[in-house]
Amino acid sequence: MQCPLLYRFRVIDKLPEKPSEAATRGTLVHAVLERLFDAPAADRTAPRAKSLIPGQWDRLRESRPEVVELFADDPDGERLARWLAEAERLVERWFSLEDPSRLEPAERELFVETELESGLRLRGIIDRVDVAPTGEVRIVDYKTGKAPRPEYAEGALFQMKFYALVVWRLKKVVPRRLQLVYLGSGDVVTYDPVLADLERVERKLLVLWDAIRLATETGDWRPRPTKLCGWCDHRAHCPEFGALPAVSAAGEGARVRRGPGGQNGRGLAKETHVAIRVLLVDDQPLLRTGFRMILEAEQDLAVVGEAGDGLQALDQVRALQPDVVLMDIRMPRMDGVEATRQITGPERDGPAKVLVLTTFDLDEYVVEALRAGASGFLLKDAPANELVQAIRVVAAGEAMLAPSITRRLLDKYATHLPSGDEPVPDTLHTLTEREVEVLKLVARGLSNAEIAADLFVSETTVKTHVGHVLNKLGLRDRVQAAVYAYESGLVRPGAQ
Repeated sequence: MQCPLLYRFRVIDKLPEKPSEAATRGTLVHAVLERLFDAPAADRTAPRAKSLIPGQWDRLRESRPEVVELFADDPDGERLARWLAEAERLVERWFSLEDPSRLEPAERELFVETELESGLRLRGIIDRVDVAPTGEVRIVDYKTGKAPRPEYAEGALFQMKFYALVVWRLKKVVPRRLQLVYLGSGDVVTYDPVLADLERVERKLLVLWDAIRLATETGDWRPRPTKLCGWCDHRAHCPEFGALPAVSAAGEGARVRRGPGGQNGRGLAKETHVAIRVLLVDDQPLLRTGFRMILEAEQDLAVVGEAGDGLQALDQVRALQPDVVLMDIRMPRMDGVEATRQITGPERDGPAKVLVLTTFDLDEYVVEALRAGASGFLLKDAPANELVQAIRVVAAGEAMLAPSITRRLLDKYATHLPSGDEPVPDTLHTLTEREVEVLKLVARGLSNAEIAADLFVSETTVKTHVGHVLNKLGLRDRVQAAVYAYESGLVRPGAQ
């Protein structure tokens, strides 16, 4: 879902779209490869496969009459002949990538559907499922286009992990291999998932679904202009092209805002206010779209840009000067840890604070991100209201480190912390007795208000003590203070 408004047009309003030559050719090739397996193994040859193309093209025209329009202006049939020849070329290339005479698919064009505990229903169609004699499952998907560059391959793999998630939920079996067969470039891309991969995909889907539900409730479906807009069938309905979308089939108006300081879909200027400027950094465009939909529903938050990896994030921070950066951890080219280190380091270009969002739960990457200067972290399946509140907290200079997360984090990495009999760092002796008390409570993840209640002092007094602690220890924020308290041995995991 690259464009929320396009999602609405397709899924809710169900507006018709013209068929394209590329998509229709893909449908034709898929049908040929599926039908080839009806033949005995010895007869699954390239000539046999190519001979299936005319018949499958006839069936496609019967089932989808609109595809005939593709060649309505081709009276001599030359363009159709070239189009069919390209389909033949793709089919023939498949035989250089796989040997169908040695394959006996367990399923072809398999419709799968499951419902998560949250009530979210997942469904899809898998091109091919292979099952080894030992029971291992391989999910195969044919692509008639070219393989993307490695740094952009995650989008296609996400689709495969989605299928694997559904299979796991249905069969309680994690597929052994996911395989993408790119007929356009002659590449085969494989990935061997583990259960944690599928759990992360589920979290991402829940985030996206929260964003879709929010947009459905508010009617706020925003266009997301890209270079692909010129090929969109719905430009006549899109405010980016001067149109105002009608009321959706769900009965909600489409309130479409173009961004901070811009015009909304009705030509009215947004209310002027100082919003928290947010930069989204994640290698999954799908996730960035979901986060954008959630955040832009808040009047005090403005998404000023997006980045797909750490290097892009650095460029965007310099250009856009965001207040808060929502940072993924594992990304191509430069990961979120190094990007965080450069954004928050002494050579930083601006005052941006980093809030780490991860599907990887509590691992060494999160610890390193906190050490690098992140102001806190959340899991990507955190409820939308928690995400919004976390941004506000971090923008205000506080740390987003909930007590439960603090305990889990430090218990997990207790083996990396110093033993209790190691000497206390000299810098710790610069703190007063009260400041040490405050530091211990900060390390437990307590807020200023909670510390004030625990020590029977005012919240203002706590803020003063926290400021003194940070200054004396040369720390940037409460997160670094918490890490310092544990790494110095002042606080031990599990201690009260």
